[in-house]
Amino acid sequence: MKILHLYPDINLTCGISKSIYSIVTNTNEIYQNYVFCLGGDGIDKYRKAKINILVFPVNKRGLFQSFKIFFKLFYLVSKQNIDIIHSHHRYFDFLAFIISKFTSVITITSVRSKVYGRKLFSYKAQILIACSNAIKEHLIEYFKIDQRKIKVIYNFVDPKRVMINTKKSDLKKELGIDDRTTVIGFIGRFSIREKGIDILLESFKDLNKENAYSFVLLLIGDGEDKTYMNNFISTNNLKVLVLSPKENIFDYYNIIDIVVLPSRVEPFGNVAIEAGLMKKAFIGSDIDGLREIIDNSINGILVDKENIGSLTEKLRILIEESELRIRLGEELYHKVANNFTSEKIIPLFKQTYQQLMNENR
Repeated sequence: MKILHLYPDINLTCGISKSIYSIVTNTNEIYQNYVFCLGGDGIDKYRKAKINILVFPVNKRGLFQSFKIFFKLFYLVSKQNIDIIHSHHRYFDFLAFIISKFTSVITITSVRSKVYGRKLFSYKAQILIACSNAIKEHLIEYFKIDQRKIKVIYNFVDPKRVMINTKKSDLKKELGIDDRTTVIGFIGRFSIREKGIDILLESFKDLNKENAYSFVLLLIGDGEDKTYMNNFISTNNLKVLVLSPKENIFDYYNIIDIVVLPSRVEPFGNVAIEAGLMKKAFIGSDIDGLREIIDNSINGILVDKENIGSLTEKLRILIEESELRIRLGEELYHKVANNFTSEKIIPLFKQTYQQLMNENR
């Protein structure tokens, strides 16, 4: 079976890029996988894993470029006799839909974003894979998709990919972090609109008014609001470490005590399950897919979206209570291990691929 995965930008801190990587590396022995993208900083990681990744760089995405991408994909599907196109973005979902009208290729689209508009051109694949029940409900309510066309398959983490290359003490020393300092970590896209990076910074500014405990904020990623973020940190003289995306991200999870994700939109929350795999305390917004991972006050803490005061209060509690952090991390680990690992999820993708192949013979 030949499967072509489509996604615009393969990036190191992107949850969707990580999911594609895990799907491909866990099925390469039985399928011939291809990945097609337009760019990104995670391409070398794919190549090191011997993933057949095809990069078609474009300077500006417009109608003309879309025609070029379409014909490139059409040629690829025809030449390689691709059986299934698995799109991971609605832009490619529509291109795959058109290609399917001229070929016998089967189309699947994974939906891992809560998007709006362009209803006429969205989600035309034969099967839609929603990354959470929250996304399934969004597809039904907003896009009026027949629920029989939707399968819920959660995002997942692959324990085999967790490698600690640098000792915790060595990495802390390299970053200038004292062993007695509590590390609050954010990993992902520096985005105000979706990830609520402004909420986190405002909360951390409030925390800095208190001097009872030693703590530092570690931000790892990149994104459209990086300039705003850096200016805010500088203006308020905050003790924040900002790092570019890291391939060996679990080295950095290892030094973090509290993982925080104050999102305004969060279809699932890969960072939450990565934190769980590393037995880290997690605090995030009480929204969307995070509600399907975090059982409030049992395996993590959920706070009202955009409530800076509540986030500050809960962060303060976690900074003060190390035993609580340990308990929450242990509980989250058990939930992740039982529900969100490659061992649990990959068979569901295999089942979906095979089902569609059988139905289209």
